[in-house]
Amino acid sequence: ERKPAHGMKIYNGSVERAEGCAFATDKWDYLLSRERPILGFASDDSHIYDDIGLGWIMVRAASRSPDAVAQAIFEGNFYSSTGVTIRDIKRNGPVITVDTADAREIWAIGSGGARKARVFGKRMVLDSSKFETAYLRFVAFGCGAAMAWNQPFFFNLLPQDEDVSPFVAKWWMSG
Repeated sequence: ERKPAHGMKIYNGSVERAEGCAFATDKWDYLLSRERPILGFASDDSHIYDDIGLGWIMVRAASRSPDAVAQAIFEGNFYSSTGVTIRDIKRNGPVITVDTADAREIWAIGSGGARKARVFGKRMVLDSSKFETAYLRFVAFGCGAAMAWNQPFFFNLLPQDEDVSPFVAKWWMSG
């Protein structure tokens, strides 16, 4: 029996000093494109002191309590980063707004990992109804190697779908 995964590492900073690629966003898009909703995490694993601070998540929680933080993570109310700060990301009907403190460029990524839109600057306002895609996620590029990734917005998944975990159902409904 197949058990659903709730998340995967899309960036692993400790791999920067090892063999392989630190990024797995292509694999993330592969799963998302097949309507396998899954959260994307950045981490640094902290195997050695020099690994600390290479990748992390920023959580929007009701409070700083461990339960509230864990609940927000489970619901997908966080973004992953290597240095870019997302001030706010919201969906109002088909319009998605991404507001950052320090991005130089923002991309909207859809099905198959295709770039659907691109802006230079700290803010993107996008009418998602202009695109045929099952999901949109955003990546913000900052200075140097600084980046941030939000959790995807899904358009074709129904909350009662048996393959949809609870965080996706709630995120989909709440936008």
